[in-house]
Amino acid sequence: MKKIIRTVAFITVIGIATSACQKEPMVNLQSTTIYESGTINASYTVDGITYHASFTDNDEWQAFLDLLFTWAEEGRNVSFYNADPHSSIVKQDRKIVTYTTDNKEEAKRWAGAMEKEGYVVHIDYDATTGIYTCTAVK
Repeated sequence: MKKIIRTVAFITVIGIATSACQKEPMVNLQSTTIYESGTINASYTVDGITYHASFTDNDEWQAFLDLLFTWAEEGRNVSFYNADPHSSIVKQDRKIVTYTTDNKEEAKRWAGAMEKEGYVVHIDYDATTGIYTCTAVK
C-alpha cells in the first residue's frame, strides 16, 4: 500500500513539475495602421533610429520639417521619406539628386517636394559655412 501511495505521489509531483515547465502560448498582437485621407504619413530616421509620424495638415508638416532641420543643424544624421502605403514608389534605376543652399526655407521646400515625389531625403548642415545639403535618393 505504501508503494502505491508513493508512486501516485511521485507521479503527481512529476506531473505538476512538467506542466510548470511548459512554455506559455505566445500572444500574437496584431497592429493595424489606419491611414486617413488627407493625412501626411512620414517615416524618418534620426541617428540610425527609424520613427513614424502622421500629420493632419500642412502647418503640422511644416513644423515637423523645422524640427528635422533643427536636428540636422545640431549635427544629427537625419533622413525622411513618404510612408503612405498608396504612394507611387516604383523601383527604378537609382536616382540621386542633390540640392545645396544657405536658405533654410528653400531647403525645406525642396526637401518636402522631393519627399512627395517618393524620394528618401537626407539633410546635412555645415555649421562653418551655413550650407544645407539635401540629398534625395529614389
